[in-house]
Formats: sequence, C-alpha cells, structure tokens
Amino acid sequence: MTLFKQRPKLATRTVFLVLAGKVSLVVLPAWFLKAMIAPADSDTRLTHQYGVVGVIGCVASIVPLLRGLGQYVPTWAPLTRTERLDMLLELSIITMIAVGVLWVGFEKLLGWDYSTGQTPKGFRAAVMSLSLTLPALAVPLIYQYATAKAVLSRNHFHGAISSVAGGAIAYIVMFGLDDRVFPGLREVLLLRLRQPLAYALILIMLIATPYRLLVLPDSPAYVDVGWSALASLVTFFGLSAYILLRYPDSLNTSTHWGFLRGVIAGMFTVVSVCTALYA
Repeated sequence: MTLFKQRPKLATRTVFLVLAGKVSLVVLPAWFLKAMIAPADSDTRLTHQYGVVGVIGCVASIVPLLRGLGQYVPTWAPLTRTERLDMLLELSIITMIAVGVLWVGFEKLLGWDYSTGQTPKGFRAAVMSLSLTLPALAVPLIYQYATAKAVLSRNHFHGAISSVAGGAIAYIVMFGLDDRVFPGLREVLLLRLRQPLAYALILIMLIATPYRLLVLPDSPAYVDVGWSALASLVTFFGLSAYILLRYPDSLNTSTHWGFLRGVIAGMFTVVSVCTALYA
C-alpha cells in the first residue's frame, strides 16, 4: 500500500499542486508569448527576431530529449515514454516548489538576503547550491516511496554525493569567491548573451553528468555527457529567448520583467536538471 493510499488528504493536496503546476506549464508560456509580442521600435526588432530564433532552438532541443526518454535507463525503471514524461513533469513541479522554499529558508536561517540583486559568494554560494541539488535528489526518493514506481537506481546515494559536489562547484564558478579575487562568470558575462549558456552548461552538466556516470555505468560516457548538454541547451535557448524578446527590460532587476527572468530561469533549470538526471 502506497503512502497516497494511506493518507488520502495528503494525496488530494499533492495531486492538486501537481495538476496546478501542469496547467501553469501550459498557461504561463501562452501568456508569456502574448505579453512579449508587444509593439517595438526599430532598434529592438532585430533583438526580438533573435529571440524567436531562441524559441526555435529551445523546441529543437526538446524534441530529441522527448524521443530519447528512457532509452538509456536500465530495466529497474520499466516505464513507458508517456509514464516517464508524466513522472518528469510531476518531479519538476514538486522540485520547483521545494527549491523556492529551501532558498528562502536558507536566507532566513542564515540571515542572508539576496532579493536585492546581490549574489552569494564562496561558501555562501556552496550553501545556496543545496537549495537546488537537495530537492532535485530528495524529491524522487519521496516520489518513489509514495507512488511505488521504480524511479531510482540503487546507486542513487553515490550519484547524489557527486551531484551535490558538482552543484557546489558550479555555483562557486558562476557566482565567484569574492568581488576581488574571483567575481564569478556571472559578473563577467552579466550583460552578454553568453551568460545563459555558461550558466546552463556549467550548472546542469556539473550536477547531472557525474550522477549519470555513476548511476548508469552501462550507458556510454559520451551519451551521459551529450544528454546533460542537450538538457542544458533547453535552459540556454529558453532563457535567451526571454532575455532577447523582452530586452532591455529583462535585464533590469527593478522591473517585473527582470524579476520574471529569475522565475523563468529557475523553471527551466529545474526541468532541465530533472530531465538530465532521471530521463
């Protein structure tokens, strides 16, 4: 008997959150596209055209991921493509919520505040990386127990350790040690299109690739690296498309478009990480 059968109220609330999340994944992009198709002067039309290219690139990255779902996952997770896609959507939605809660929780617990646009550095960056890696690695454990579906390998714990270490390194590389010694790639590439590419490749690949190499030993190494890179391109193209289509407001953190950029970056990152880890 699964956890959901034992606790019907918990099941109802969880199902409601998941369904609301799935609806938002359809409604928000539609609202997003409608809001972005706004009158633009001649100086921004070319940038918007590049943004459309970003949308096409995002779709082009998603298609091979959908086709390859479960292709290199061993027999301990015998799910159909539809079941695996549904699992990834549910994991992503729950993980998004957990990431937000944990990020705010770390800020409150440790007395830090990064809502003003500041970024964590050094040890703080490593700690804040846990707000992403811990939910991404712990939520599937709870999901597997609650649904009685085989989602994870017996090597999940060993892979999780490597992902936590990779996430900490990625955050330090992106956000830096301090403002003088090493400000981080984010500061160096702050107003350039290369920032989303560096962010996506460094973060997602350092979290997912070590995990896949340890958990999926029968899968060729080039497949694990390529799969993680492909998942990271979804985040790169998706985030780049938003930045370009809403440029320059998307880079202004004092506007709601700048705030929304962070939300969209988080959504793409979580979906890409879950896909790279468990698809």
